Amino acid sequence: MAKNTDNASIYDLGEVWIADSLDTPDPEPGVPFYNEETGKALEGWTEVGLMDGDDGMTTSRDQDKNKHYAWGDILVRQSRQKFTLSRKFSALEDNPTTRSLIWPGSTARTIVTPKPKPIKMAFVKHDGDVTVREITKKHAEVDLDGDVNENESDLTKYELVADIYPLIKGKTGEYFKVEKFDADGNDLLSDEDGDASGEA
Repeated sequence: MAKNTDNASIYDLGEVWIADSLDTPDPEPGVPFYNEETGKALEGWTEVGLMDGDDGMTTSRDQDKNKHYAWGDILVRQSRQKFTLSRKFSALEDNPTTRSLIWPGSTARTIVTPKPKPIKMAFVKHDGDVTVREITKKHAEVDLDGDVNENESDLTKYELVADIYPLIKGKTGEYFKVEKFDADGNDLLSDEDGDASGEA
């Protein structure tokens, strides 16, 4: 394949959306979560708000891997188990949505021991007129990742990590429904990229 600079991305804007109900419908392919004309978001979905662009979204994969050798130091097999997929992002707003992720079960007046609950999540990245959107197939659970430093010189930042749970299909797990579309909502994923039907 020839080199193609159009395939390199710098995302100038990102969004994270959550839905408390796992039955909340996904948006139609190419339809944004927020309608600029009506000033309304899709029912059941709320945006996390401002995020740290330098931190962006960091995807981490973790898996136990064991190598099995035969006599003579010959590598024969590898076994893998306990795969985990997670995604980190940093919220900059203190709002009801971020508080529900940082202190689940708490209220504006009372802080309780946090117990994350399953939620639907969508991670949206924009590179000019191109949008890439990943929506959890099953659900995610979010935890605060590290300390919260409140001071006089920096924006307060809440570093969050979402553990993504798979939807089991046969012997594999599906984590995200992936969409890529332009400003007019046209699908930019070809059949060579995988299923471009938008089916869940």
